[in-house]
Amino acid sequence: MFWDVRIVSSERFSLLMENGKLERTSATTYNSMLCRAFEKGRWGYKMVEIPPGEDVESLMKKPIHDAEQMAIASASISPKEVPELPPVKPESKTMKPSVDPRDVDETDKVMLLKDVHDLLQQKGIVNTRISYSEQWLRTEYISEDAHAYMEIPRVSLQMMCVAKEGDVMQMAKDSRAEVGGYELIDGWDVEELSEKTGKRAIELLGAKSAPGGYKRVVLDPELAGVFVHEAIGHALEADAVLEGSSCLAGTLNTSIASDCVSIVDDPLTKGYGTYFFDDEGTPAKRTVLIEDGIHTNYMHSRETAA
Repeated sequence: MFWDVRIVSSERFSLLMENGKLERTSATTYNSMLCRAFEKGRWGYKMVEIPPGEDVESLMKKPIHDAEQMAIASASISPKEVPELPPVKPESKTMKPSVDPRDVDETDKVMLLKDVHDLLQQKGIVNTRISYSEQWLRTEYISEDAHAYMEIPRVSLQMMCVAKEGDVMQMAKDSRAEVGGYELIDGWDVEELSEKTGKRAIELLGAKSAPGGYKRVVLDPELAGVFVHEAIGHALEADAVLEGSSCLAGTLNTSIASDCVSIVDDPLTKGYGTYFFDDEGTPAKRTVLIEDGIHTNYMHSRETAA
């Protein structure tokens, strides 16, 4: 019988400003625990909220037992032969920001949004919406043979504006989101970002419709990422392959794309989704999925890897 526990604690703070008026301030915290058990190819799960001040070690005994009983019951109905799950060796790591966003006065954050609003206020702009959010996320992983935690701060800033001329309305928006602290704000050059966003909305008022037909295009990196995620990402998930629902089953080491296409899964690349080990305790690493058009790997859980 295999079991593991994932404990997630989060502190989140956010602000929303519309047309220069602060519309919402939100501060939330949560602490939750997910216990899993694995028996004869079947999983059992139990999730509980952790009350403030509760001793986690004593609290997790019952949900682990409940998860084990669920796994045993499921395995008694339809057992499945699966090799032993591969071991993991996660390492604890805390990302320490230069400026902890929790130490920055709320008034300064409100002024940040007000400054963005003022910079967006160019001739023709009729509506603005700006939001700021920060999160301090702590994840602890516990199993029979592993114990580690990671702490990751995240900061994001989003801005949107609408320009109008006669009956024509156009919208422009931009955002920044990364792991790190409040020092990210200076690195993003908020003044230039805001001015460009407002200018883009105004310039779009005179934009012509794109011609139809098949064309060569240059894709925005974020949009290209969405396309890859939907068209290729899900098909590269090994559980879908094993279930027979992936169009990329049986294509390893074959050409499935143009030789100018390479796709990599790398949680260590600095971005909003950075992490040091995944929800199963597996240390993060760079995985090449498609290289020069050749399918080289799938994305695995510990079970599918086995």
